[in-house]
Formats: sequence, structure tokens, C-alpha cells
Amino acid sequence: MNDVNEVVRDLVVVLAYRPNREGTGESTVWAQHRFYFNSIKRKIDLRKALVNDLCKQIQKWRDEGCEVLLGVDANKDLLVHSPDSIRQRFREHGMEEAILKWHPPPTATHQQNQSNVPIDGIFTTSGVPVLAGGYYAFGEFVEADHRALWIDINLNTALGNFTPQGSTFKPRKLTLLDKRSVTRYLQLVHLGYKEYDIPSHPTKLIQHIESNERQMSLPLARKYNCLHRQMYMARRLAEDNCRTTSSGKVPWSPKLQGASEIN
Repeated sequence: MNDVNEVVRDLVVVLAYRPNREGTGESTVWAQHRFYFNSIKRKIDLRKALVNDLCKQIQKWRDEGCEVLLGVDANKDLLVHSPDSIRQRFREHGMEEAILKWHPPPTATHQQNQSNVPIDGIFTTSGVPVLAGGYYAFGEFVEADHRALWIDINLNTALGNFTPQGSTFKPRKLTLLDKRSVTRYLQLVHLGYKEYDIPSHPTKLIQHIESNERQMSLPLARKYNCLHRQMYMARRLAEDNCRTTSSGKVPWSPKLQGASEIN
């Protein structure tokens, strides 16, 4: 059982691209998205659709107790705080831009950006503490016309402070290689079955099912479950008493180990 103070969370990492306005040609992201949306008869601005759908999914993850880390090429100034801005929409779902507080604007993240504003960002929920973050230079780390973004987060805090506990191995007393323990086990199972008169119950149960048009009624199901528990307990009790383990009671030594292997 976990300690009541232990917290375990899932961290959802998302990458998103918000397409530019409609351009020329059928190979643009806008054209591809428009083709798909037309095929499902969904009439909506593609840029709004991405933000709406993403916010809906983020809220679902949040309701499930997940933390979220989102990297997005928004193709929009992320400095804007208007009610319908991307930054404000994400904020409504508990997400804040993680790099701007470390590097105040202006910082262009695209080479063709003439306004010197960031259009790429990393957003995180409050359970993902950002220790540091920043922007690489253009052409540094990745060959692209966008800057590479990075953040350093505390995974222990983001994922929770749960540390798996080591399990204690309990050796089985019944081993097929030990003939004496097998013989003892079978004898004890036979005695246990005889004590509860288990061998006669399956036949009676089958007869009751046959007389009930081969239907397992609730009373018959209860009888079956009771029989199953009796059989299980008889076998477990037999295994617990089929042999005595000496684990930890006999000092180990190379000489004793070698002698047992020779015999």
C-alpha cells in the first residue's frame, strides 16, 4: 500500500502545429487540413479548430489528473494577451508559457519573422516546475528556420514522488523436484477435500444446472464460488504444510554447497 503522502501522476507531452493562413498549392498544411475537414463536413476555421480541439483535450487530461507539457509552433505572436489569443486560451486550462519568463521579449523564433516576436513556445501546467529554459541560435542544434527551444524540468515533481517498493520474495514450499513435498502435498489435499466433502459437490452442482435448463442461476453461482474457495483454501493449506523451508536458518558455505552438488 502506498503512503498517503505519495503522489503519482502521468505527464503528457504534446507537439502541435498551427497552420498558416491559406497559401498556394495543395501540398500546404492548410490545404491538407482543409481537405480532411471537408471530408468530415466540419466547417470551421482551421486555426481555430486546432486551438479549440487542443484545449478540449488538455482539459480532459487535466480532469484525469495528468500534467501536460506542450510544444507548439503557433504561427502567431505568443506575447499577445487578448481574450481570444492562444496564450490566454491555454491559460484558461492551467497552462503557462515556460520560456518567456526566463527570457523577456522580444525574441524572434523564426528567421523570416520581421517583427522580432516569438511564434514558438513551450507551455506547461503548474505541476511541471520549470528550472530553466531558453532559445538556441538559428542553425544551432537543429538545421531549421526556427530556433530550437529547450526547458529543464524536475521530473520527480512532475511525475510525483512515488518510489516503487522492493518486493519480498517468498519461496514456494511446493516444488516438483522434491518428491517428498509433492507426496505430502497430495496427501494433505486429499484430506482437505475429504473434510469438506468436495468430490461430491461438482456432480451435484452439474445436476442442478442441468435441471435448471443448463442456466447458472444466482444461487447456483454462489454455490460454485463457495466450492471454488474451499478447493483453493484446501490446496493453499496443503502447500503451506507440505515441507519446512530452512531459508535463513542454515549458514551457507562453499563446502556444503559443493557436497550437495556431488551428491
